[in-house]
Amino acid sequence: MANQSDEIDTLLKAWLYQVQHNSLLMAIEDSQHSYTYAEVDHWSDHIASQLQNEGVQSGQKVGTLLERSAELFVSWLAILKLGASYIPIDPTNPSERIEWIVRDSEIPFLLFKSPWDNEYNISGNYKKIDLNNNKAVKINLFFENKTQYNSDNIAYMIYTSGSTGKPKGVQIKCNSILKLVQNMTYIDIQAGDSIAQLSNASFDAVTFEVWCQNSDCSTRDIIITFYV
Repeated sequence: MANQSDEIDTLLKAWLYQVQHNSLLMAIEDSQHSYTYAEVDHWSDHIASQLQNEGVQSGQKVGTLLERSAELFVSWLAILKLGASYIPIDPTNPSERIEWIVRDSEIPFLLFKSPWDNEYNISGNYKKIDLNNNKAVKINLFFENKTQYNSDNIAYMIYTSGSTGKPKGVQIKCNSILKLVQNMTYIDIQAGDSIAQLSNASFDAVTFEVWCQNSDCSTRDIIITFYV
């Protein structure tokens, strides 16, 4: 686990710093529950173990067809712990746009929650992973001391509308997110502040909303509460 003397050069090291120093403080809040940093970290290890058991490996892409929620953010964290990258897909989008993103991105895995299968019939050569099936998954010891992640990893791929009207995928690296949220001069965030997570999960503004708790984490503790 990262400590203050370590160089915070990846998004996961920044996150683990927060877990180590602020484990019992609240990290995420939604309409039903509040979760501490330790609880979120444990939850993400649980999902990461499920994904690993399903075959997700470092360098692969995982589509996340999930509603805007605490579970969505935790799933993204789990995907990054495997060295994989996430592709946020808004389930409220028209089925044609969802299918385009799934096929164009050539994702090998699609993370969802049943009864999604009853609502969509998206064609493509991918494996479906249902978050509702992870109750019996045991956490792999792999996550206690090691991750497959570095600053050059692709963190996520986001789809814009594109100049032609067709969605266009843009890949974002881990170090780009760190540059966005560390040493910020465009906004003053203090310890204990709350950030409202309002953006659509497939809109780029969500990047700041969900990762800004890692702001200047190497020099001071920042505690961000997410309202999702």
